[in-house]
Amino acid sequence: MLGYPDRALASIRDAVRLAERLGHPLSLDIAYLYEAVIHLFRHKPDMALQRAHAAEVLAAEQRLALNLEPNILRGGALLAQGAIDRAVASMREGIAAAAVWQLYRPYHLALYAEALGRVGDYDGALTTLADALDGIERNGERWWEAEIHRLKRRVFTFPRKVC
Repeated sequence: MLGYPDRALASIRDAVRLAERLGHPLSLDIAYLYEAVIHLFRHKPDMALQRAHAAEVLAAEQRLALNLEPNILRGGALLAQGAIDRAVASMREGIAAAAVWQLYRPYHLALYAEALGRVGDYDGALTTLADALDGIERNGERWWEAEIHRLKRRVFTFPRKVC
């Protein structure tokens, strides 16, 4: 977020190694999820998919509840790869699964809104972004707020099909 992607990657890799060394499944799962996010930020969808999958497998094995939803992160990676319909389906499933979580919800909704805009569901995208902004006001989680506003402006400029 501060413009130091190499430092972010090194830091999260240190966190993964520490969690592995400690043998603490929840810490390892959280580190995998954050690594997936960093790979999305770095435009490395293949790596994001690998880490989201690793987090999902570990969570299932250890019966862990996650607040960063792997299906949404998988959807973000699929979107970056151009698999838009699969991305929307994965994110839709993730949004439903993460409905009880408020932490990261604005980020989740922003990824989903971008996917909706890419499939031409502009009204759905704008509604989803409005929900994300409402969530920011409710819980104060503002780290993705600027991106939500950027996406909102972008939805208005997506090319519209004329019938």
